[in-house]
Amino acid sequence: MKALVALGLTSCLVLAGCTVQPLYGGLTSSIAEYREAAPELAAVYISQPSDRSHQLVRNELAFMLYGGAAQPTEPRYHLDFSVTTTVQGAARIPATASVSERLDRPTSSILTMNALYSVVNVHTGEQITVGRAQTMANFDLSGQEFARVRAEREAEARAARELAAIIGLNVAAKLRTTAVN
Repeated sequence: MKALVALGLTSCLVLAGCTVQPLYGGLTSSIAEYREAAPELAAVYISQPSDRSHQLVRNELAFMLYGGAAQPTEPRYHLDFSVTTTVQGAARIPATASVSERLDRPTSSILTMNALYSVVNVHTGEQITVGRAQTMANFDLSGQEFARVRAEREAEARAARELAAIIGLNVAAKLRTTAVN
């Protein structure tokens, strides 16, 4: 009986030290937290876009880095990046399918968005970081032209959000470690 009471007290003491929290709760996982931790992000100038994909990624990055505010008037860093987008068919309807089956069944495609980016200290010309990021977004293509265009544009917007998040977090982490050193 004493052994059972001792076992119960021991297990209560062990469980009392346990708390429920996210596995990686101590790590910073959002750009808002990085903005607080790395104020240098507000001093990053983002290069002007060259095409639609570049514009989508730039808009997302600007919102993440500045929180909706304007670009810095006296930047300390310059973020330059290029974006390439490719669309590749993922599922095809067999050539033996009838015309009605071709119109009714969608075809799946994959949009791949790649970015090469670099951050340079404006005052010293020192290259802070260089990186590459890639993301993919799937979309279905129906027989209707408008639906096809909208599906591809929505996939492009999803990929741009993901790509901007990857670039933003990588730049924030690098600027944070650079500021600490």
